[in-house]
Amino acid sequence: MQTRSQSRKLRLEDIAVAHVDADAQKALTPPSSASQSLLPSNSPPTSRDSSLPPSKFTFRGHIFLDNDSRRWRINDPLSAVKYQQENGPCEATQVFTCICLDDAVDDVSESVVKIKYQVRATRFTIQRLADRILNTKEYLKTFPNTNDEELAFYEKKLHDCTEPTNTPNYMTYEEMYALDQLAEKKCEHTPWFIDCSYGIVPPGLDDYAIVGGFVAFLLMTKVPGRSLTYEEYCGKSDAERNEIRLAFKEALEAVSACYIESCDKAIRNIVWDEEERKCYIVDFEYVAFLDDRDPLPPWTNKQYKLWELATDAEADNDNE
Repeated sequence: MQTRSQSRKLRLEDIAVAHVDADAQKALTPPSSASQSLLPSNSPPTSRDSSLPPSKFTFRGHIFLDNDSRRWRINDPLSAVKYQQENGPCEATQVFTCICLDDAVDDVSESVVKIKYQVRATRFTIQRLADRILNTKEYLKTFPNTNDEELAFYEKKLHDCTEPTNTPNYMTYEEMYALDQLAEKKCEHTPWFIDCSYGIVPPGLDDYAIVGGFVAFLLMTKVPGRSLTYEEYCGKSDAERNEIRLAFKEALEAVSACYIESCDKAIRNIVWDEEERKCYIVDFEYVAFLDDRDPLPPWTNKQYKLWELATDAEADNDNE
């Protein structure tokens, strides 16, 4: 059972700008002695090359610090590395379990950390931004009295796609906001925000990483169960699939009651607790924040189809 004290209340100053200075490098430390090399010595290439395999480095076993200087050891991966290389600042993301090595919050030491670090955009994205900058400059030569805000916008985008920045992608902030709001509302069907600390990308972290860019450690509570797969779900009996759908409906309505809508509607973001027969919704990078002055959107069985839990016929079944 989650309690609100497990989640530190998110302050606006925590996420306005992710300021990274020289001390932030201490956020990630080796698993043993300080003299041990933290990362491989090979430097990443300056652009993504599909012929190059990703670095063999793993965060597993390393230690990071939260904002209260508690030490957390990174344990088992819950996902593979996922790259977002089209919308700068671009990020690689991987999720792990982690253990608090110091005073655990509410005596619950095992949590989840979503690690994000800055990576270089694809060549196509970089070329597209460079072309837009060139075209905008040509336009400004012809119409010199035109506002140059568009040029500044594309130049900033290109910088964030190719050079180090200390500010993560807006999706990181939105997930922090969402998890904190879910914790504040005591939603019993999602993870809750605990903390977020920052570090600096060191050499050798990843073939696509931008050295000197940000590393973000987004801490959240760990929900029981495991993520569903479509194949596993389809292999269950009709009765059990119906039970999961009803549990999912309860979970999604609980999230909606917190005025949050998950926009990444996929079965991989549903966790099924076999023992408690309960569903959880995870991964809030893509969210919409609903206006609490408006009535909540009514439930429709089409949600089952959107989340890959039903065929068209099953979604139209008014008895579910």
